[in-house]
Amino acid sequence: SAATDIRLAATGDLVFSENSQINRNAFTEFMPLLSKADLVLGNLEGPITDANTPRKPYVPGRSYSFHYPVDTAQLLKKASFHILSIANNHAQDYGPTGFADTQRHLTAAGIEHTGLKGSYVIRPVKGIKIGVIALAHYPMYNNVLEIEATAKLIAEVRAKRDAGADLVQVYTGLIYKGPGLV
Repeated sequence: SAATDIRLAATGDLVFSENSQINRNAFTEFMPLLSKADLVLGNLEGPITDANTPRKPYVPGRSYSFHYPVDTAQLLKKASFHILSIANNHAQDYGPTGFADTQRHLTAAGIEHTGLKGSYVIRPVKGIKIGVIALAHYPMYNNVLEIEATAKLIAEVRAKRDAGADLVQVYTGLIYKGPGLV
């Protein structure tokens, strides 16, 4: 029924400039779509931090270190994002400080996040609880390569159906591979 129809919007990698002025119009063309969704998900491909020392060197064409201005969290909130995956190859580009900053800024903006080993989000939308798990292929995250642990985590979130979780969305962290809906 229309009362329980849920509009879900999901993006791929969210990559921004280090310049807030450039970023402020990042979602202008997408706002009509995102603002109509009941739940907006995405993958934040880099830390939100004012740290200025990358963990790895820049090697043109091979290695890039991303980081985004602190106001990026509010930009994402204004763009209607509710839950972000922080499990990916660039989340730690500015080390533990940048990663912790990201979590702090997202939380302060009211955006939930998932990806650390054992983490997931259960979010109520129109009376239906939706579970979101982010996976990557790195040890500190819910690891898509750890099949038994991943299956256990998915089963744990599915068990929340007893508490009303009707949908489990899995971000695999794999580029161009695999279904995202379980």
